[in-house]
Amino acid sequence: MVLFKGQLSYGLLNIPIELNKLVDSKSKSSFFNYSNKQGGSLKQYYIDDEGNKFTSGQITHFKCKLIDKVFTKEEKSTMKLQNTKEIKVIGTVDPKEINPLFLKNSYLYQMTPQTIKDKGFIGLKPYNLIKTALFKLGKGLIGSIVMNNKEKHLLIYPYGQHLVTQWINYSNELRAFQSVPMNELKPEELSMVEQVINQGNNVSLDELKDKSNELLTELIEKKLNGEEIKVVEVVKEEETDFLSALKVMVAKK
Repeated sequence: MVLFKGQLSYGLLNIPIELNKLVDSKSKSSFFNYSNKQGGSLKQYYIDDEGNKFTSGQITHFKCKLIDKVFTKEEKSTMKLQNTKEIKVIGTVDPKEINPLFLKNSYLYQMTPQTIKDKGFIGLKPYNLIKTALFKLGKGLIGSIVMNNKEKHLLIYPYGQHLVTQWINYSNELRAFQSVPMNELKPEELSMVEQVINQGNNVSLDELKDKSNELLTELIEKKLNGEEIKVVEVVKEEETDFLSALKVMVAKK
């Protein structure tokens, strides 16, 4: 899926690229919301205090109508930024210092064979130079783009043989949550938790698998092949107090 087709601009360097979705949603099994009563898929509605139903499209329409009443045509034109076909680099950053809460959605910068054919190898060398330099320096870039008449910012960094990007959430978009009360922590209990954490296994993200999706696929295949599906009874574990559980975990290590 091509989200954006244009150029990545870094100073005097202009690299023709396509921005493609990095995560393949088709790799996951999914189901539509289904109505047993009507025998069809369900639609989502928004309901107001009086019980009136609205679709998301209607809500967008109402917002536009409200803006039309409040602002003149000339005033509305100042609200929108001009869309661009350019992702402009505005600075550098250390990706390790960015809190993951500020990042969302992953996309891949690609120079497709067609792009190279149309543009030649003009953008290929700058692409590889920037990617390799960022990898060696452990740096990332912050880019800016105007899409749907709104400015968005992106983190750009190397991943394997490619440059990838993630949208950046603004600090005012993150919800403010009530702080968790702090109670007295006993040194021996804290020491045991630290020991459990330090002795934990190092996990590689490449080794993580979506077991629920694998299990669902396996069950679907068995059902289609007419195989029996055995129901496994779930045994409830006995509850233990926190300190006893800690001692058991430390002893296992």
